[in-house]
Amino acid sequence: MSVMLVVGCVDLTDISGQATTAKAFADLALANSERNTKTVASLQRKMIIMTMAGGAKRLMHNLEDLERVRPQRLYETVIDAIGRWVETQKLKAGDLLPTERALEAQLVVSRPVIREAFRVLETNGVIASRQGGGRRLLRNRIPSSTVIRETRLDSSRATLLKLWDAREATESKAAELAAINATKKQIIEIFEPLDILNTVHAAEYRATDANLEFHIAVARASANMFLIRIILELIEQFRHIGFKYLLPLENWDTLQSDHRPIANAIKARDSQAAKAAMSLHFQKLRTSISRSR
Repeated sequence: MSVMLVVGCVDLTDISGQATTAKAFADLALANSERNTKTVASLQRKMIIMTMAGGAKRLMHNLEDLERVRPQRLYETVIDAIGRWVETQKLKAGDLLPTERALEAQLVVSRPVIREAFRVLETNGVIASRQGGGRRLLRNRIPSSTVIRETRLDSSRATLLKLWDAREATESKAAELAAINATKKQIIEIFEPLDILNTVHAAEYRATDANLEFHIAVARASANMFLIRIILELIEQFRHIGFKYLLPLENWDTLQSDHRPIANAIKARDSQAAKAAMSLHFQKLRTSISRSR
């Protein structure tokens, strides 16, 4: 069976201010596929960038040099794979990166994982996105995922610990009150973000706001308007740090399981157990930061 994959045109402006048209395309031929074995008979990936400045000039990038990644490593592996490919292709700041569709086909990972990798690179000032103009490099090389994570974690650690101190104090009390005051509807709302984890991979769960939605639902169930306001403000500060992309997925997956005892205690109307479970959750968060040094 032969499948043709065409990636659309992208317009951007290069450093000299001239208009540039980028067209990425890929041909994928699949034959004799077998379950959990090699299914690709041949792969051809090409990107042609035409620069309209002083005459047409063509730069060709062969995506065959872009290594496949193992799905279990997810966005960090994607970052490292793209980084190696950028080095191999000798790309420089201002050059256009492959599209999400081309990367999805070549790396064999889901689109959300690729977007997560791009999001992390953009947050760290490595690439820039332009609406309708693709993504361009801002540096001559892409740092390893380990360097990116450690840099962000080091710069955010002190702020995170202070925020967690404040959140533990307020949210432990909110969990205690929620076990007493929560309505049936509010208990359902507390469990809804956790139920998402049962249907999606940790990477996709992390890409959503389900984690913070759980904490917000607990706060609202406390029925204390002052606590709710304080917690919402602390969570908003927490969003700016971007903590959910600082830790490896295996840490994130474990931390998400800590929410279930909190929800169960609230449902059981055990206020002290709910308070203790929320406090333990924040203690584990502190430990995860220490282990990520």
